[in-house]
Amino acid sequence: MYAYDSGEVMLDGGEINGYFYVAGNTQVTMSGGLVNCLHVDGSSRVTMSGGTVYHHSLRLESNAILALDGSDFAIDENPFSVGEITSLLGSDYSQEPYRWLTGTLANGDIINNQFQIGNNAKIVLIPEPATLFLLSLGGLILRKRKE
Repeated sequence: MYAYDSGEVMLDGGEINGYFYVAGNTQVTMSGGLVNCLHVDGSSRVTMSGGTVYHHSLRLESNAILALDGSDFAIDENPFSVGEITSLLGSDYSQEPYRWLTGTLANGDIINNQFQIGNNAKIVLIPEPATLFLLSLGGLILRKRKE
């Protein structure tokens, strides 16, 4: 399935067999459903708070953004709670090494995918509100101790 040319797509159930290719400045909101493989390209943005990419493949390139709303994220088994994941080599995604992303999306779905990122694309991890509150509270406690 293709979504392109500045469109907007909402996916909250069902199944997309084969590649779900998002390009051309398209905005996708995914809160449920199944996708075989997700490929995001051309300044498009996919915001995911639920759903499953069941073939384990995420591919991002050309200024694309995949925003994941959830918690307990890890990259190659190393905890990564909040921030951006970018290309390692600064090249086309196909030249980048495969890495592994795990975590829990906001609706409770598990993310467990290999991924490649190239050409200024990024994955943005957005902690759910409870996690963000705990991070802020920890910062306030540390600040108060220093005073």
